[in-house]
Amino acid sequence: MGVQNAKARIVLSEHAPTTIMTGNTTQIVIDVVELLSPGSTQKEAARTRLRKMVPPLCGFAIGAVLGALAFSFLSFWCVLPPVLILLALALM
Repeated sequence: MGVQNAKARIVLSEHAPTTIMTGNTTQIVIDVVELLSPGSTQKEAARTRLRKMVPPLCGFAIGAVLGALAFSFLSFWCVLPPVLILLALALM
């Protein structure tokens, strides 16, 4: 998926990415490499993208860890609260 997203970001940049978080992670790695490359001409653009993309990635990672911990303690029952919330919203 990383290769797919790198191609979408570098070669097919006019098209929308086919994945979200993998695409964001790929762009973050591309931007970090850009910042670490001597003679790079896109450093300011990379910094701007990193400021925008790193916080959502951190939030996603924290949510994934908390979800894994909830599953390890509560088993499949950890899915019940979100399902109930979605059902309540659907009924509204």
